[in-house]
Amino acid sequence: MKVISWNVRGINGQTKQRLLKRKVQKEKPDIIFVQETKCANNIIQIVNRKPGRRMEHMDIDSHGWEGGLVTWWNPHVIKILSSEASRHFLALEFQIIGNSDIYLCINVYGPQKLEEKLRLLSSLMNLKLRYPKAKVSLRGDFNMITSLSEKMEESGS
Repeated sequence: MKVISWNVRGINGQTKQRLLKRKVQKEKPDIIFVQETKCANNIIQIVNRKPGRRMEHMDIDSHGWEGGLVTWWNPHVIKILSSEASRHFLALEFQIIGNSDIYLCINVYGPQKLEEKLRLLSSLMNLKLRYPKAKVSLRGDFNMITSLSEKMEESGS
């Protein structure tokens, strides 16, 4: 199974849509996780026609110019069993067609505020508990750092 995860930082523009289409045509992924779409469902509907392959999708609208998630999958490879969503994640429970294993892939775009980050982490732990037989994969942008030195390196200080 081939997966692409991309923090696109806005998919409204033609340039990013062309980049997505080229990447999909070249890599032929089975699942695509996109974070920080910065757009509403109607734009995702338009973008959905661009990858050049028949893909199904689930999305979460952005809040203004912040956030937004979309997950595309190839319905000839992936059979969706269930899904859950919040403002900060999209979770898909699925099977690969012809395989009995159950997977839970979670597309994440983490919040900025600490208390919301803690709620997100708690929600993700609860998801894992609700799907005990699933093989779990988290993808996305958690908007978290592991140490202050990481933040200093990122900012160029």
